[in-house]
Amino acid sequence: MPADREDLQKRLDAATPRDTVRGFIFGSVLSFLSERLGEEAARACDPAGSTSRVDFFSYPATDLLQLVWNGADRLEAELGAPERAFFALGQRAVARLLESALGKTLLKLAAGSPRRLLSQVPASYRTTVSYGERTVEWLGERSCRIVYRRDLFPLEYNRGLLVAGLETTPARNPRVEGRRTGPLDLVFDVAWDG
Repeated sequence: MPADREDLQKRLDAATPRDTVRGFIFGSVLSFLSERLGEEAARACDPAGSTSRVDFFSYPATDLLQLVWNGADRLEAELGAPERAFFALGQRAVARLLESALGKTLLKLAAGSPRRLLSQVPASYRTTVSYGERTVEWLGERSCRIVYRRDLFPLEYNRGLLVAGLETTPARNPRVEGRRTGPLDLVFDVAWDG
């Protein structure tokens, strides 16, 4: 079953011209789609008909929404469900971010600590997207709640981002459970073993 186009339209309608995303996030999605589906299929998923963006330029979030939805539709046959495709696209976005100069700085500041890495989530998002707000509330030494307000992307895409980030640390048995609390609001409960 294809990704929900009514949900996409609601997100596109909620976006403003000021809502932007850095080019390296586009690049991560496009390179993942090129690897899995081929360059022509990736180009067909992109509303701009491209297979690349300039890493630190900002582009409309609406273009990335369409790219992610189109990619999820095409990946569904391979991955089994749109949610799995959204998760995989989110995971890949973090992998590309962490290869960048910004990502290397974030990893250095985290110094292998899951707690330090997750504490950087709000600042990391502010550096890569212009919309929404994220906050981290610590519930214990190895658990936190991350609240997303006015986030344009699906729950599983953002869950993929968080899981991929945790996988860069020595966190054992990372768990990221999310739920929608509003049309564009999400809450993730994150925990791991020592």
